[in-house]
Amino acid sequence: MTETIEQTGFGKTAKSERTRQRIIDSAIECLATHGYAATNMSMVAKTAGLTRGSLQYYFPEKRQLMVTVAKEIRQDRADNLEGRMDPKKPLKERLDTLGHHGRNEFGTNFHIAAIELQMATRGDPQLKQLLGPVLAKEYQDADAAFVDWFPDVALSKEELEAFRTITSAIHRGMAIEMLNSENKPVVDLANRLVRQFLDQYFVVATNQPKTKKKKQ
Repeated sequence: MTETIEQTGFGKTAKSERTRQRIIDSAIECLATHGYAATNMSMVAKTAGLTRGSLQYYFPEKRQLMVTVAKEIRQDRADNLEGRMDPKKPLKERLDTLGHHGRNEFGTNFHIAAIELQMATRGDPQLKQLLGPVLAKEYQDADAAFVDWFPDVALSKEELEAFRTITSAIHRGMAIEMLNSENKPVVDLANRLVRQFLDQYFVVATNQPKTKKKKQ
């Protein structure tokens, strides 16, 4: 059964916000299940239990919806770590928090949908133009947060940003491997081993605290 909506005024009602969120969640589900190329507005509408006309009242076309999805994923990631990464906590505790976050996100609809959108920009110039600034902002925010979380380690700002980039790239690759592999337990084990390796490298590479520069 599908729903229709009445376009009564411009105020955002609680019901319209719930419908909008349902559309976004359905788009994420479609991206994760079917991929960007196969996901279309009719599919998202059906998944959300709406008519296509009702869907297009909120999002007139696919690319606009995809940009909103990307922003939703970015905000969800930020919210999940907000307040949990205290730079005053011991290094191991901070790494454990990051590892826990990575394990919880790995292979989820949010994670796969994010990868699909990143890859889709390669073949869709219009999407790239719209989505590029959103992805660039996400990377900038992630780099800045990573540096803020580890002010006490003996790595430069550039090295910390590089470590975050490596970690993200490995997790994306592992997620793609999980989608294509029929041996899920092995992929899960490989992901845990990669996480352990990265944590061990980070601890070894940062076993000396940063030295403060002496004032001239």
